[in-house]
Amino acid sequence: MALTNPQYAALKAAINAKPTWAAYPLSGDGYYDLAAQLNLEAAPNFWVWSTNVNVNTLRAAIIWANLTPSDVPDGTQAWANRSLQCQGKQFNIQNIVPFTGTLDASDVNLRNGLQDALQNVRSGAGGASQDAGWSAVRSTLARKAKYIEKILADTASGDGSTRTLSATLVFEGQITDADVMAARIS
Repeated sequence: MALTNPQYAALKAAINAKPTWAAYPLSGDGYYDLAAQLNLEAAPNFWVWSTNVNVNTLRAAIIWANLTPSDVPDGTQAWANRSLQCQGKQFNIQNIVPFTGTLDASDVNLRNGLQDALQNVRSGAGGASQDAGWSAVRSTLARKAKYIEKILADTASGDGSTRTLSATLVFEGQITDADVMAARIS
C-alpha cells in the first residue's frame, strides 16, 4: 500500500524528531537500515486494534459458564427472563464470532457487540450480573504496533498506551527503503 503525501510528511517529521533516526545517512544503506528500524515493534509498547484476531484465542477468553443461568429453573417469569437474556447474549456471540478464522477488531461495532454480549450477564445466583470474559476478550483484540504503524495510527479514540486505549491502524505492515527515501527527500 503506497503512502499518501500527508503520511510521508508525518513519517519525515517522526524521523526528524528522533535524533537516532535522523542520523541515518541519506543513502541506499541508510534508507534500508532506517526502514528496518521503523518495521520493528515500537518501544515502549504502543497498542492498536488487531485486524486479524485469532477466533480460537478469542473463544478461549470467554467464560462460557457465565452465559447460562447458574440457578436451577424455578418456574418464575423472572428466571425465564434472565434465561432469555442469556440466550440473546449467546446469539450475539454466535453471530459475531465465526467458527474459525479471524476477526477485524478495528471495527468499533464488532467491539461494542462483543462487550455488550459479555458484560452484565444476569446469570449469577438470583439473577446477579456477571462478566463472561469481556476483559480477557478485549485483551485479545489488541496487538503491539510497529514504529511505522504507531507513527501513522489514528489516536482519536485511543492513545495506544494500553490495550484498553488501543489506537486504530491507518497503515498496517512494513515500509520499504523506497518509502523512507521518499519521506526523507520530500
